[in-house]
Amino acid sequence: MLSIRIKKQFLRFFNSLILSTFCFTFMNAAPFVKSSLPESTLVHALSSPDSIKLLKIKLAIANTIIEAKANLGIWGVLVGLNPDSTPPENIFQRKYFTRNLQFFNLKGIVNFNESLIITLIEFKQKSMPQNSKPSEYNLKDNVLKPVGSFLGRLLSKKHSDNSEQKTDDPSADNIQTKLHIYVQAVDNQNERQFGNFSIHIVHTGGNKFVSFERALEKLADKATIELKILFLLSSEVTFKSKNLGEISVPGKYVWRGMLFELFEPDRMQQVGDETLVIPGKRAGIAFAMAVDTLAEHSLIKIARKWRPGSPGFWAVEYPNPVFALQVNYHPPSSYAYQRLDFQFNLTPFKRFDSGGGFHLFKIKDDQDDDVGGFGFFGFLLWRMYYSDRFTFGTRFGFDIDIPIRKDDDGNDVSLILPSISTGLNTEFLISEKVDLVLEIGYRLSSSASGWRYTTEEEESVSAYWADSSCPRVKNTGILISLGFRYLIF
Repeated sequence: MLSIRIKKQFLRFFNSLILSTFCFTFMNAAPFVKSSLPESTLVHALSSPDSIKLLKIKLAIANTIIEAKANLGIWGVLVGLNPDSTPPENIFQRKYFTRNLQFFNLKGIVNFNESLIITLIEFKQKSMPQNSKPSEYNLKDNVLKPVGSFLGRLLSKKHSDNSEQKTDDPSADNIQTKLHIYVQAVDNQNERQFGNFSIHIVHTGGNKFVSFERALEKLADKATIELKILFLLSSEVTFKSKNLGEISVPGKYVWRGMLFELFEPDRMQQVGDETLVIPGKRAGIAFAMAVDTLAEHSLIKIARKWRPGSPGFWAVEYPNPVFALQVNYHPPSSYAYQRLDFQFNLTPFKRFDSGGGFHLFKIKDDQDDDVGGFGFFGFLLWRMYYSDRFTFGTRFGFDIDIPIRKDDDGNDVSLILPSISTGLNTEFLISEKVDLVLEIGYRLSSSASGWRYTTEEEESVSAYWADSSCPRVKNTGILISLGFRYLIF
């Protein structure tokens, strides 16, 4: 037992020595550093296991913010960590460190125009009774929890100082993690702070490892929203009506059809004696209406909203393209023609939309034989009526069907059957990214009978029919379709 303790003390000392050496190496190699903290300060910070653990937590938080920033395409912004647990009053008089343990002063930076300084104000983990509900129930937690619990126990066995002590405490797999960080956005060149935000995260469920990972995922989601508000066009929304809002963004920065994400505000939730801050989530999509370049405000039309609107909603510019994938089924209606569509939409949030795809179908010819095949199609869609949960419009399509069958000589023969269609199209919002799509209309085509096949000599030859009666196909008639659309944004 004594030898085990001596071995662990030696490993703890060796770990601190390696981290200190790693930190000093990067401090001396930093190209943008003009000053660094005294070596004694760093040695003191790494002199105990608790300090090393807190440092690792801060680095994990910094990596989360950096990844969220990179996913938004925000470059040229330095992310720094505050060594203390209180935000600095004069941010330019303090020293900070990066995730590579490079220490710097904001006045000494030459390669970055802006910085984000992160202060970890609170980090706590505690066991909760098994009958306490998780802070957010989702499939990911329930699928990953057993695996994470096993990995957490495995890691604890290898790295914990008390690995030789077993516990039967059932609450060890129901850990609550609380995070509170404060982020300050700084203009390095002009030496001014241009923004800040505070994030509170609470997650209950899983062991310490799993609970911390889930808390970091929630932190990434909330940090993404806050970074969008800081670095993209954004404004609080004043609702003029159910589907119309006004934002404080001058018209000269906005163009007609420009997309904005809507985010609900943070809300307070009382749990026992504690007041928890629940981060707001994405609540909808809107687009800019007619733009007056001289106006100080802009009007936005709510294109999609899956959470109820309330005071405090924010609209944030959405710079990425938006697409949609859709699957439609056309049951046989007034004639024996049915098919399954796989389509894409280019502009699913705008009044004028277009797209295309391919389909599989089955049809009966004039001899009452079933004929299968595939085809391609394109369409134009005009949404005449647009609300946050429902649209109504007209659709025009052009289809090419390629029926395939065998002739009386056993050859695989096919023909081309073009058609046009028009109809009424409706879209009902089901969830954030899923719509139910209904369409009714009429398809018009000519009767086709030019069956042909290609020989081994690459010659196109007419099909052979023993009784000289060539089957004809035609898909003219009423069309009805039912589909589901998945939005990619």
